[in-house]
Amino acid sequence: MGMRSVLSFITGIPKYHSLKTNQDGEHRRTTFSPHPFSFVLAIGATLSWTNAAHAASQPSGPAPLSKLIENCGAIAASHGMCDDDIYKPVWRRFESSIGEVVKVDTRRIEPMSGGGAIAWTYRYVPGTHFDATRLIRYYFTCSGQFRPLERQGVLMDAPPRSLFGEIAANVCFAAEIPRRAIAAQNARVEAIQRDRALHPRPSDYCEGFSADACERIKAGVEARMAPPYCRPGFASPERGLDHEQLRTCWARPAP
Repeated sequence: MGMRSVLSFITGIPKYHSLKTNQDGEHRRTTFSPHPFSFVLAIGATLSWTNAAHAASQPSGPAPLSKLIENCGAIAASHGMCDDDIYKPVWRRFESSIGEVVKVDTRRIEPMSGGGAIAWTYRYVPGTHFDATRLIRYYFTCSGQFRPLERQGVLMDAPPRSLFGEIAANVCFAAEIPRRAIAAQNARVEAIQRDRALHPRPSDYCEGFSADACERIKAGVEARMAPPYCRPGFASPERGLDHEQLRTCWARPAP
């Protein structure tokens, strides 16, 4: 609302009238109007209340991590299971508006190379013992849908601010950092492979040959002009090249 609109609103405030009778029995009409800025104060109070209500509806910060099973018992310890995540404080709690609770294993979030992520979840029921059947792996597309990983089926929606919408946002955010690291590592490996294809190393093409043979192969590979026996069709059995000559021709960069 611009300043002109505000002034128009204030100057257009209706006037109120009252009829009073004085001691002489005369009727007098009094006209008054509320202070213009009382409306401004009322609007400000309404906006403050609205903002406070909206802030209260926003999700709070991430819940502290907890365990699924508080202590690793003697039986689990005898089987070397105490290092399992169910005994570690790595589970983040998410709760829906109707009290449904799902915990997510923050240490087992797997980024997918083509996008999306996989996460282990546990449907937590207060006052009950650990139930392995409630451990479920979910696949999140990171574009608003998810499904149980072990059950191939139709993707379900995970709208924002819903229970699985909040879980998906948390899982996909956590998966993005390792996904970028994996993509960067793959790019480095591909770059090295391309470079090795264009510039072979002796360690690549000398495997299985003696040091003297490796020196001869290296000389043939790095020579400016290809050895005469490396003419097109050198791999044909009729050409009669030995293993050293064949390795030299195969290792030379393509013209």
